[in-house]
Amino acid sequence: MILPMKKYSFLLYHKDYETFINKLYDVGVAHIVEKEDMSVVNEKLDDKLSLLKKYSTDIKFLKQFAKTREITALSPAAENVSNEALIEYDAIKKHEDEIKQRIANIKKDVVALTPWGDFDFKRIEKLAESGYYINFFTCSQRNFLKEWQDEYNALIISESSSQYYFITVTKEKHIHIEADTVKLSNERLSHLYSEQEKLEKDLDQILLDTDEYVNKYLLTLEKEASQVQTDFDFSKVRLETEDVAGDKVKFIECWVPVESETPLLEVLTNGDILYTSRDAEVGEKVPIKLKNNKIARLFEPIGELYTLPEYGELDLTPFFAPFYMLFFGLCLGDAGYGLLMVILSLVGMKFIPKMKSLLKLVLCLGIATVVLGTVSGTFFGIELLKVDWPWMTNLKKIMLDQDQLFTNALVIGIIQIIFGMCLKVVNKVKHKDYGGMFSTLGWLVAIVGCGGTFVLSSTILLEQAIIGPTISKVLYLVFGIIAFVFIFVLNNLKRNVFINVGAGLWDSYNMVTGILGDVLSYIRLFALGICGAVMGLVFNKLAIDVSPDIVVLKQLVTIIILIIGHAMNIFMSGLSAFVHPMRLTFVEFYKNAGFTGGGKKYKPFAEKIK
Repeated sequence: MILPMKKYSFLLYHKDYETFINKLYDVGVAHIVEKEDMSVVNEKLDDKLSLLKKYSTDIKFLKQFAKTREITALSPAAENVSNEALIEYDAIKKHEDEIKQRIANIKKDVVALTPWGDFDFKRIEKLAESGYYINFFTCSQRNFLKEWQDEYNALIISESSSQYYFITVTKEKHIHIEADTVKLSNERLSHLYSEQEKLEKDLDQILLDTDEYVNKYLLTLEKEASQVQTDFDFSKVRLETEDVAGDKVKFIECWVPVESETPLLEVLTNGDILYTSRDAEVGEKVPIKLKNNKIARLFEPIGELYTLPEYGELDLTPFFAPFYMLFFGLCLGDAGYGLLMVILSLVGMKFIPKMKSLLKLVLCLGIATVVLGTVSGTFFGIELLKVDWPWMTNLKKIMLDQDQLFTNALVIGIIQIIFGMCLKVVNKVKHKDYGGMFSTLGWLVAIVGCGGTFVLSSTILLEQAIIGPTISKVLYLVFGIIAFVFIFVLNNLKRNVFINVGAGLWDSYNMVTGILGDVLSYIRLFALGICGAVMGLVFNKLAIDVSPDIVVLKQLVTIIILIIGHAMNIFMSGLSAFVHPMRLTFVEFYKNAGFTGGGKKYKPFAEKIK
């Protein structure tokens, strides 16, 4: 659900302003209303934002560095911080980059000099002083001309599989022949190797210096980042504050969740502050804060990948969460893969507490995959319906064949679409848009009423019809008339009836073609599940057929093929099982539920880096 919000407006005497925003920061519940022209605000904050990004990048790198180097004992953060820790790390990083650049240049020069050997350029300079000039060339062996040896005193120094590296000794400083001129470093090859070795030792020392820096300054660096973040937040609030009556009075507005306003009211009650408050209204740009149960909360990040709901509309997170689990389980479709997800998530929650929320989501999806993988009859690529295991007899009763899986995928799609349309009606009623709900209600009557009548009276779908022909005709007539009135007459109570009929015809065309396409989209649940099962089966067969008939080696090759094959299948099927249910949720379900979206996340003016 979306938490209700209140809008607070404050008028402050300029001398009380700094004290107040500090209290507002400490309370940590106010989302400051942004100015409409944010370009001015952003331009003034660019430098601080760049500094924040730099801190974030450096801290992330150093934390990974500490993990790689197994640095666990960290010195406490300094009491008073400025930006000295960042400056010191910049110096280390700059020195490291300079050394790496020099090593890269040396390696380039070494590659160029290697074909010519280790020689001293000073001797070449002495020859030039005596009137003999040496030039360096390279060309393909096919293009080398023997007459160059007589005309230019060409000497081949070395050769590769297809190239000659040669020099010419002439009294002319520059000569022009059909070969590529080579520009070489003036340093000796042996000197370059020696310098490279020294620089690599310097890099090793920088590594040790970084170890020491991380141990001494990482927590200080994090404290500096927190201070910069706080400074950024305060600067942003100041820029979003309006001056009234010159600069003597300050005006600031914020959004506060109703359930969190108590600490703010205490500050306002104890201080001499002029303020007003009112409930947020539908249509305003209100920040969105979601509050759901423990299971639905795990799926909020998935919903945020698309967009947050607008203020006042239904939060669809708790409604799509069960369907997403169902879709994921059907798409992955292998009980063995689901069991692996369950085990890994449980182990991960024990050793990686920071990722507990994400791992709980993986656990839920893993459980759904175990259940639906069992129903699909697949366990690590093994077709359970075809195995002759006595203990599987009772379990096989709940397993579905491919035809049943295909049918169920379409049925699930119809159920989710109808459920989405029901939510759309509820949302219309919530907004008191009674006229706008009739069209959707009419289609629900047509689909559920007429469709239900067809099922109950059909001897094709049922062994024996539940209702007879006479009753079914009456029901068809009643549901048809109600649906016709809602769709063609009452679809908009504010318009002329004849216009409504025309709009109803257009709506009918869109609904019939749209719903048909939406339902067919759910075939992917069947198709992806079958693809993953077939790939698993192929890797199992490949592991058995390809393995050599040699004891020990046969088992080893089989295990290797199974591990690699199923790892690839888990990755590809898992990616599809994550993406395609999102597509069904954000396109088919959201569309039929009348979801608008476009909400902005609630971000309180509070400490962000602990």
